[in-house]
Amino acid sequence: GGYFALTPPKIEREVSATGCGDALLGSLIFDISRGATLPDALPAAAARASASAADERTALWDEPLAQQLLKQWTAQF
Repeated sequence: GGYFALTPPKIEREVSATGCGDALLGSLIFDISRGATLPDALPAAAARASASAADERTALWDEPLAQQLLKQWTAQF
């Protein structure tokens, strides 16, 4: 057992946080079902949840924005 903690990537402007948790969980399930480990899937899920907060739609995101956020975020480490 154990736990993981991370701070999600920052976005320019939050439009709506509604559905961000759903986006995070959906992303985790998707990536893990395709063979990713939890530590590998978490950063992408956090980036997708952040991208979801920048979108007016609920639990949806712009994947190119999510990938950009992920690259910027992981470059810090």
